[in-house]
Amino acid sequence: MSLFTLIKITRTRHLLGKKQVAPGTPGSVKVKEESANWYAYRRDGSKQIKVKLFTDKAASVSKLAKMNTALERGQAEMTDPRKEHLKRGAAEHLDEFLPVMRAKGKSEKDKDRKEAVLRAFAGTLKSARTRRVPASRATQTHRTSPLEPTKLHISLASITTTGPTFWGPDRGRAGCPLGTRC
Repeated sequence: MSLFTLIKITRTRHLLGKKQVAPGTPGSVKVKEESANWYAYRRDGSKQIKVKLFTDKAASVSKLAKMNTALERGQAEMTDPRKEHLKRGAAEHLDEFLPVMRAKGKSEKDKDRKEAVLRAFAGTLKSARTRRVPASRATQTHRTSPLEPTKLHISLASITTTGPTFWGPDRGRAGCPLGTRC
């Protein structure tokens, strides 16, 4: 396993006036140009990997150290096992979950309803991570919750086809949809 090294890429060009020409052209001048940015470079077998870093050398060295640490941890299988799941979108997770949900459960009508609700909800999410309720909204809608207001998650039971709704303190089950006021 090879680690990343810090380099600046050098390009050699042949110029005739301001025009680039082929090497060996009579009257051309050989010019070596160094890149403005630093690059992290390593070989993986016959494959060359170059990652563009920063123009500042100190910042590039710091990033290079982080990349080498991550590379070494990956080789030692010390990486976060949930990392790939956090990068995936909610729709991908939903496509994986629906066949499992359809294998169990009640009637087809109920399964269709659940799927519609889940697809509507997954369409509103911006990331695969669990969406958290802001503390200001949580204190308005979850006053009797045993959880801390900043740690509240949107529950599946509170989802409708129009969007997530919450149990209100005096509203019973007909709470306000997320983002609206009653």
